[in-house]
Amino acid sequence: MVNQRLSDGARLVLFLLGIFASFALIGYILRPILSALGLSIVLSYLLSKPIQKSEVYTGWARNKIIISALFSIFTCLVLAGVFVAPPVYRQLIQLIEKIPNAVFTFQTVWLPHLLGKLGSLGFEVPSSLGAEIRNFQVANQIESRLTSGLTAIWESAPILISTLVNAALIPPFTYLLLVHQKRTFHFIQDLVPRGLLSPIRRLALTADVALQAVIKGHLSVAAVLAVLYTFGLGLVGLPFGYAIGLISGACRIIPYGDLFVAIFLSAIAILTSGSAYESSLGIGVFSVILGVQILDALIVTPRIIGGRLGVHPIISIAAIISLGGVFGFWGVMLAIPSAALIQQAWRGLIPLYLESKFYRE
Repeated sequence: MVNQRLSDGARLVLFLLGIFASFALIGYILRPILSALGLSIVLSYLLSKPIQKSEVYTGWARNKIIISALFSIFTCLVLAGVFVAPPVYRQLIQLIEKIPNAVFTFQTVWLPHLLGKLGSLGFEVPSSLGAEIRNFQVANQIESRLTSGLTAIWESAPILISTLVNAALIPPFTYLLLVHQKRTFHFIQDLVPRGLLSPIRRLALTADVALQAVIKGHLSVAAVLAVLYTFGLGLVGLPFGYAIGLISGACRIIPYGDLFVAIFLSAIAILTSGSAYESSLGIGVFSVILGVQILDALIVTPRIIGGRLGVHPIISIAAIISLGGVFGFWGVMLAIPSAALIQQAWRGLIPLYLESKFYRE
């Protein structure tokens, strides 16, 4: 039995490595349309179970449900791209252009006040440190790089054409994946060695739970937080609160990304709002960010993600940094799902290792 388990473990590892190598080769061959294919796979995965339930409840044909769902989704995306994206983009550009002014206000107004307060409390701040902070000139570099990077997105014709082509390919790719889902599933199942069907099924089930929690859960949490940030920052009257709220909420797909982005962008807006001497706006923004974080920790994340298998924030951040450095934007987007799959594969292989002859001897 032990030898058989050892054999199963080795075969399972080789099979998973073969699957990974096959996907890597396919991705390299299809790299011009890899973004469209990747988004189509994610979208079809998210829609597969709702479409199956709709088939049972409505009795409609599968093709009809798929076409209706895709039409509704892409209509909403087009409307968002026409009415939501342009004002958010303009506000983001204007906000980034204010970074030098924000740094200047901090250096000339808030820094002397802060150093004076520290001195009155008995903390001796070296004068050289204050001078170094006042002469800190990295803000202009940050502003110029961010602005040029964002404007280059729209000014580069090849990038724009490639983006439009990939976007146009997403609906047909998603439709084909959903229509042929069962056939694809049976095809992959027939390729699995018979002796590995049971561990592969267990691994697939646990991976599915993890991916549901990671993809659906984090996207849902990000959408809820975007609404909360936008409403709260608009309520306290923060300039550019509309863009800051939506961008901060979207950054929630990265652990703690919403917190850092909300603080950074809100600080720029406060320092350049013309009310730098008044603390009411800062207190209001701080209260909104703190309130959203409390709601996220106590209600939003527990209700949406709950106790389902997920990825630890430290592992998520490490995966984002490593895969983002290698694969760029798509490495960042696929880092957490990839970490969830690797985590579940690791958990599935541990029992085989513990029962192997190599471990027992």
